[in-house]
Amino acid sequence: MGVIATFAGKVFQVDSKKIYTFDGFSYSSALQTEKQDVDGAKPSTYIKGPDLDTFNLTIRLDAALGVNPRNEWSDWINILSRKTAYPFILGGVPLNNTRWLLISVSPSNFVFDDNGKILSLDLNLKFEEYIRLGSKKESSSSSKSASGSKSPVSVPGLADMLEKLTYSMPDDTNLKRQNTQMIAQSKSRNWTYSAY
Repeated sequence: MGVIATFAGKVFQVDSKKIYTFDGFSYSSALQTEKQDVDGAKPSTYIKGPDLDTFNLTIRLDAALGVNPRNEWSDWINILSRKTAYPFILGGVPLNNTRWLLISVSPSNFVFDDNGKILSLDLNLKFEEYIRLGSKKESSSSSKSASGSKSPVSVPGLADMLEKLTYSMPDDTNLKRQNTQMIAQSKSRNWTYSAY
């Protein structure tokens, strides 16, 4: 059995029972840059630093090669759903000596039989270098409302505190209005009523 590569428990291999290999392998390294405008001249280039490397490959999944295309497609979707980075071992050596995150699974070129069973398909996989876990950052545009003010901030317990202050305040008779019509009705019907 010749093992070409492994990733997350999947083994790319060629043997007498199964051919499970890939082609169309492509790799990309890049810099993160930002163009900064200059009046009357070409823009300046600000080099932020290295970007994450990526690579793509395509697996030909064919029942005639000893694999179940539908099951293999499902396996790769499950790896994608795990959101976990693994080393990609190519030729017995970790590729770029780092871990990789599967970020895209794209099937194409389906061949079906008369009963809708998948006989073959091409599965394009895209991987991105994984260095560390990041955190969600709020953009400056989303943190401001249309008027330009900042969004409201939640303060735990503030609503309860305000409610207690509102309902526990002593009555101030100077703030109460007198309902003269109600007082007149109560007197005409001999109700006991106090204006305060």
